[in-house]
Amino acid sequence: MATAADPVLARTAATQLVATLAAKGFIAYFAGGCVRDELLGLAPTDFDVATDARPNQVTTIFSRARLVGEKFGVVIVPIHVHPGAPVEYIEVATFRSDGTYTDSRRPDSIVFSTPQDDAARRDFTINAIFLNPLAAPTGTPAIIDYTGGVSDLKAKVIRAVGDPHARLAEDHLRALRAVRFAARFGFTVEPATAQAITQHAAELKGISTQRIGEEIRRMFLRVGPARAAAAQLLVALGLDLPVLGETTLQWTGDPHQAARQNTTRLHRVDIDGAYSDVATSGIPAPQQTGLGSMLAAWALDRHPVLLTNPTDHAAPISRYRRALNLSNDDRDELAGVLNLTARLATDWSAASIVQRKRLASSRWIAHGLAMLHADPASAPIAQSIAADIGTLARHGPGINPPLILGGDHLTEHGWKPGPTFKRVLDAVRDAQLEASISTLDEALTLAERIRADVEGTPERPV
Repeated sequence: MATAADPVLARTAATQLVATLAAKGFIAYFAGGCVRDELLGLAPTDFDVATDARPNQVTTIFSRARLVGEKFGVVIVPIHVHPGAPVEYIEVATFRSDGTYTDSRRPDSIVFSTPQDDAARRDFTINAIFLNPLAAPTGTPAIIDYTGGVSDLKAKVIRAVGDPHARLAEDHLRALRAVRFAARFGFTVEPATAQAITQHAAELKGISTQRIGEEIRRMFLRVGPARAAAAQLLVALGLDLPVLGETTLQWTGDPHQAARQNTTRLHRVDIDGAYSDVATSGIPAPQQTGLGSMLAAWALDRHPVLLTNPTDHAAPISRYRRALNLSNDDRDELAGVLNLTARLATDWSAASIVQRKRLASSRWIAHGLAMLHADPASAPIAQSIAADIGTLARHGPGINPPLILGGDHLTEHGWKPGPTFKRVLDAVRDAQLEASISTLDEALTLAERIRADVEGTPERPV
């Protein structure tokens, strides 16, 4: 496929490739998602080409081409549109029909075939449309549609090509792809396809967690209403439980199935917006807004008990990590956002100035405020905390000032690292945050006093 920041450059490169193959007497069309997106008025940057030229013929015509999928007839062709432009790499595949899918991912065998057969093997009609970009006598590129994909695009429908049960049997991940496309474009899944997805939902368990996790990532990291729409459709089709590795909804405080459909936070959460609402010199800017944050929003939507009972966090964090093959960073983000959100909701009002400053200096503070702000029920809490943070930023040294005293200072003054170290440093930091000390000499004096209390040793002059 061609991938470029400039969709015009990508399309030009793909068109040049099609023209070169046509000049050699071969059929060549744009295929798949690039055609779908163009017909929807979008500007794709990924272009795939399907052709009746065999892989060895493609590599002969394009000397710099590279065979990457000999078993499936796939070649990567570099195209240099003009001097100074970056090279575009376009995926070229020979028209084919597929054999059986015993691994639920790829066909065991293929047969090079016709455009009609190639369209018939694809997942959904909207992805089975071809387009010849070379101008016809009318001056308009020709659309080649064997499956009714153009009509389904106009009707805003996701429909499996042929028998939906057969398409899912080939690769059950297609159920999640149907959800992703429907959510992204605001389409509906036509009844027969939806029924097949629901009937085979449990069979997602046979798909690798890596593939499932990647589909969920693509759904949930799309800004706007698409991610909430995806979550709602996952629930409606019965895919949410197998996707999340759950068998039933047995959560304390959440006995009703209707809670599964709630996507308030997932729909409204805006990390950057929450940060801008409470931005002060003492609040760290968000370092990450990834899949972990979106999963935290969905978990809080599905299971409101998590907002008030942090002890319940371990189960979904562990389950989501396994089910979605989360990276360490994703897991840490999910855990950090869930924990901080719950602490803000339950601990803030009774917290001391020091405890509030420590919460406000967390790397997840903007995320936690966003989670609270996104739900009307907890939005007043977020607004109150934001006001408090503004006040804290003006108190003493602020929310997160540079350390007055660190471990290096202690070792320079003859301290030996040990169990007392952290206790002393934490206590001195608390004193700094509450503005009872402000200099290194004051910090060292306090450190000696604390050590004397802890170890029963006499204070030494500093």
